[in-house]
Amino acid sequence: MSGIGFSVSDEQRDLAALAHEFAEKELRPIARAVDEADVEPQIEVVHKAAALGLTSYMLPEAYGGGGIESLVTDCLIVEELSWGDGGLGALVTSGGFFADPILELGSDEQKARLLGPLCGERPPLTALATTEPDHGSDAAGMTTLATRVTAPSNDRINSFDWIDDQTLIFDRVEQRDAKSIWPSPRSSLRRLSMLNSSTR
Repeated sequence: MSGIGFSVSDEQRDLAALAHEFAEKELRPIARAVDEADVEPQIEVVHKAAALGLTSYMLPEAYGGGGIESLVTDCLIVEELSWGDGGLGALVTSGGFFADPILELGSDEQKARLLGPLCGERPPLTALATTEPDHGSDAAGMTTLATRVTAPSNDRINSFDWIDDQTLIFDRVEQRDAKSIWPSPRSSLRRLSMLNSSTR
């Protein structure tokens, strides 16, 4: 029986080398201090990564991303960034995780409005909540619901839910409308996880 083989192209090697060099120069030197200080995410690092295309390589070219769909390429890049630091590596590539439900469920207007900025040189930090206290990782069992209203006010949320050491609201908006989450002010509890990859 033969094993599964993956051939790596020159382009993939170049992208992995770029990610490794970035991790070596930008992530490793600050990783321990950021982790121990448990500070806010290092947005400057994200902007430096964005200038190299490391934050948006997985997003469609139509919105300004790199258009890379290969899982092998994604793994090579994430592996190198995580070699620099797991938390900061996750922070650098977090826009892709946020973008997936928008690409799947969002309208054309939402895709343009929300994905375009992720592909720029100063992408915003993003988050996606897919859990509730009574449902764990069963996203389909979530009960929090945002209801679109026509009044001048924003959408209405039917409940608050706790995730980690803070309050988060997940908007599962009617008609499968992609939305975002709003975190509460940070609590005083120290989180025990990849501290550089913020859950705020």
